[in-house]
Amino acid sequence: MEIQAHIKEMKEIYNKLHKYICNEVNSESQLKDLIKLLKDSLKKDNSNKLREIIHIINDISDNHHRIPNFFDKIEQILLHLKDDIKKSLSNLNIFNIVKENKRLLLWFIEQKIVIVDKSISIELFQLGYYDYLNFEIQSGFNSKIDHTKDHEYQEFEQKRRKGENESLICQLIRDDSLEEFISFVEKNNICLTGQIKRSIFETNKLFKDLWCEQNIIQYAAYHGSIKIIKYLISKGVSLDLETYLFAIHSNNIEILKLFESKKDELSKEEDDLIVSSCFSKYNDKEIYESLLIEAIQCHHNDMVNFIMSNYLKDKVINRLFLSYVLESYNYEFFPDNFIGFDNEKIFSIFCKKDYVFYSNYLLKNANAEICQIALCQSVSEGNVEIVRLLLTRQDIDVNFSYETILILVLMKMFYLTLFHEISFNL
Repeated sequence: MEIQAHIKEMKEIYNKLHKYICNEVNSESQLKDLIKLLKDSLKKDNSNKLREIIHIINDISDNHHRIPNFFDKIEQILLHLKDDIKKSLSNLNIFNIVKENKRLLLWFIEQKIVIVDKSISIELFQLGYYDYLNFEIQSGFNSKIDHTKDHEYQEFEQKRRKGENESLICQLIRDDSLEEFISFVEKNNICLTGQIKRSIFETNKLFKDLWCEQNIIQYAAYHGSIKIIKYLISKGVSLDLETYLFAIHSNNIEILKLFESKKDELSKEEDDLIVSSCFSKYNDKEIYESLLIEAIQCHHNDMVNFIMSNYLKDKVINRLFLSYVLESYNYEFFPDNFIGFDNEKIFSIFCKKDYVFYSNYLLKNANAEICQIALCQSVSEGNVEIVRLLLTRQDIDVNFSYETILILVLMKMFYLTLFHEISFNL
């Protein structure tokens, strides 16, 4: 009953968080109800529950489509939790939760919730943030440089807080300004199948994670720019599965329907070049399952339900997709309990993703080998509380885990050496 009560409570918190953050209407009453719910909940179990709430907010902010006032709403919530966060979580705890989310991490640093010391500066460098968080990295090494009155710094600050590619073509695409887009690409002789140049200010997770540059139609699909998408298709720009996945991030079901209609045309007209032949590598079920996973991870829950009911003909999330639900903290699709599930598999996920409550609940029945693997994963992820929890098990072979942990420590030392050899005049 304890675990069911926790899931029920977290589902309610998630649903109110999701409704407030992801609704374009800025409702003061919704915010007030949400904060009351959060404060009441934190009275019972402050640190572990708060950690889970920050994980949810972090994951939504890093994956969900950005509506107007998106970050303003997130920051409003976090301001109400600021004192609780500083009292209950260590500097390292907080940093490890938000470190992969450049835009949210910036806010935590600005609010002095995360203090950039020498060790964090090193990790920021490892993460490749030496442009976006250059000043903060330098401050961690006690470099006292006042840029606040510098005009160029102020412009830089505005761009990184916006967190989007600053180029004009990207601005036109995001705004779905078709006439201006056509004029711009014609005037500058830009190929419609060309690539979008990378930007140090880009904080959208998918673009940050990709090793290669995305093309124009993928960028338009990501931002839900349906007029520009239709124009590109009319000019013969092809669609492929990757563009389908980008479209999930728009949270726009109409774009998904448009792409689906083009895929159907391919089956009717063999010479149709609108949809890339790469679709032939996948069957429909594989395509729709890929889209479903992406929608789960984006917290685009209406789109998840649309894909399940229209393409997969399922009414509930299949157990095969449970790992994606757990890893993205998407409580909309959490089961009410874990009876009948593969407890060893979900225990590993809980440890990796820093779910202290569930990890503790399943710990006593987890075998030693799974605990050892989970320990190494938790050290790698920086999940301090999970590591402490796992070390309470007397049957863990510390020597087994020690070699793997030692490798991780040596990697940190390598980056430390490299870091000192590189100039900070970026």
